[in-house]
Amino acid sequence: MGARKTTQTQRVIKFKEIFMTKYNEGYGVGEIAEMCHITSRYGYMLLQEIADANGVSRDELLKIKNRKQPEGNFGGKQSAKVIDADTLKGEFQEVIGKVDGIISKIDGMLKL
Repeated sequence: MGARKTTQTQRVIKFKEIFMTKYNEGYGVGEIAEMCHITSRYGYMLLQEIADANGVSRDELLKIKNRKQPEGNFGGKQSAKVIDADTLKGEFQEVIGKVDGIISKIDGMLKL
C-alpha cells in the first residue's frame, strides 16, 4: 500500500515540475497529466497550486497558448490517397453488383 502512495506522489511531483515547460510548449493540462500518468481531473485539481507557485492565475493556465502542432501528417498516419469520381463510381457499381448477387443467392435458398 505504501509503494502505491509513493509512486503517486512521484507522479504528482513530476507533473508539477514539468507543467510550465510543457504548457509553454503548447500542451494542455490533460496532455501533461497523461505524460505523468495521472488523471486529467487530478491535474486540474493541482492547477491552482501550480499557478500560485508561478505567479499566474489558474485561468491563464486553462488557456492553451502556442498550441503544439503535430509534425508532418496527423498522428503519424499516412494521408489518404485521392480517388477520382469515375474510379469511385466504378468501384461502387462493382460492390452493388456483388451485393445483388448475394441477395439473389439468399432468395434462392429461402425458396427451398
